[in-house]
Amino acid sequence: MHEDGHPIALICGKHIVDVLRQHGHTTLSAVQRWLEQSFPKP
Repeated sequence: MHEDGHPIALICGKHIVDVLRQHGHTTLSAVQRWLEQSFPKP
């Protein structure tokens, strides 16, 4: 994994959920709303 010198980031689902919750996205609908606002469909 270190042979080419590129950094590696390991992120598990729990980390993602923790960050979402810390930013107030505590429900499925809140996460969906944030995703739609942050990454609108073209």
